[in-house]
Amino acid sequence: MARHTAIPPQRLRDGLDALVSLEIVEQTGDELRLTAPFAEMLTPDGLLSLGDKLDEAHLMARLVGEAVEVNGLPMLSSDDALTAARGATFQPTEVGRAIFRQTLDRVPEYAAAIGQGRVLDVGCGVASGLLTTAALFPEIYGLGLELVPAVAAEATRRAAAHGVADRIEIRAADARHLDETAAYDACFWAQPFFSADARLPTLRAIHRALAPGGILLEQELDSKPTDIEHASAFALRRMVFQGWGAPFASTAEQLAVEAGAVGFTLVRIATTNLGRMVVLRR
Repeated sequence: MARHTAIPPQRLRDGLDALVSLEIVEQTGDELRLTAPFAEMLTPDGLLSLGDKLDEAHLMARLVGEAVEVNGLPMLSSDDALTAARGATFQPTEVGRAIFRQTLDRVPEYAAAIGQGRVLDVGCGVASGLLTTAALFPEIYGLGLELVPAVAAEATRRAAAHGVADRIEIRAADARHLDETAAYDACFWAQPFFSADARLPTLRAIHRALAPGGILLEQELDSKPTDIEHASAFALRRMVFQGWGAPFASTAEQLAVEAGAVGFTLVRIATTNLGRMVVLRR
């Protein structure tokens, strides 16, 4: 390996030892291979993309450094926003669909609302969730709203690649300006990525866009860890998100109160395979 990479042998050995200690690589005799979870990321059907996760890790390391040095982080560039969007989501593969089916089983109110036919995804990123929904519900129409044009363009490309561009529309738009009324039966809001000043206006737009009785689903993300192993990652992500002016690690109860301020009614807080979900009714 040193001969092919031009990395000095001792430095290469130190690096490989680090990868083995982190359970990224395993060694049997002279043979080195990725451990199963990381090898899966290189397969077309893997839940996560190794390249996307590595790019995301590199971006987050840089942002943590910037968060320490400056008072408030600037908005991400288009390229950085696309890197973050790709790294923050799963792949709409069969594995992803199976996991999403398990989630829907725990939030049947949302699944029933999707089945009514029109779905809104606010802050859709590269649209993995919306594309997975489209695969599971072949009769639905879905609209994804994404603020960053480069990310919206990638979502549009992926919709075409999955053969659902005729019923999945992606708009590069600020969700606060959505002017449709009573047009959707279900909505998922990627709430962790919205700044404090954008949250209530976005919720009002969602409330207006949902039909009476429509369901809004929100995910509690980045809940405070109780084990030291995950505490450092939590603290670093908090630095970055708070640098953007976004509330970090809002609890399900806090999300319910926030949505209630614009007229949503809490149905329940559900525990799912993807963490706690807040089910709200228009």
